[in-house]
Amino acid sequence: MKLNLDTLKDEILNELKARDFSIFHGHCPLGDSRPLAVWDTAHYPDFRLFLETARASAVKCIVFAHLNFSSEMVEDARRMLRECELPIDEKRHIEGRLKELSNYNGFTCSIELSYDHEGRTYLFEARAPWYNELLSILDELESRLPEDEEEDDMGGYLSSN
Repeated sequence: MKLNLDTLKDEILNELKARDFSIFHGHCPLGDSRPLAVWDTAHYPDFRLFLETARASAVKCIVFAHLNFSSEMVEDARRMLRECELPIDEKRHIEGRLKELSNYNGFTCSIELSYDHEGRTYLFEARAPWYNELLSILDELESRLPEDEEEDDMGGYLSSN
């Protein structure tokens, strides 16, 4: 199944309205101390099943977030690529992939639905495969950036005490 997140985004919004959920346009609060349960989209990709669990839990408000792919994301990767010390053929390969990825400028690359219930956040996330590829490239480049030996653990600031 080919994932078109622009179409899926519209379907989700229509379904949320049809089921009388309040829609909070925001982001899932990742990183707070609240436990997180992530929906298994690989085996259960239909967001309607996720919404059924929300309804069964008497949830009335769903957090809806989406991210549009932008050329700045590719430019950030290119900046990182220039800083990495990689063999020229590897740099060319990555640059070719980044050029292909730039064709997705303006497309929806990620959608999140979430709700809180009894102290836990429940999250449904759909990502475009090409966006996952960009994230993998960014992770790889970040791990290959040269270490800055000038900076210490305090972010370059020294105590005068």
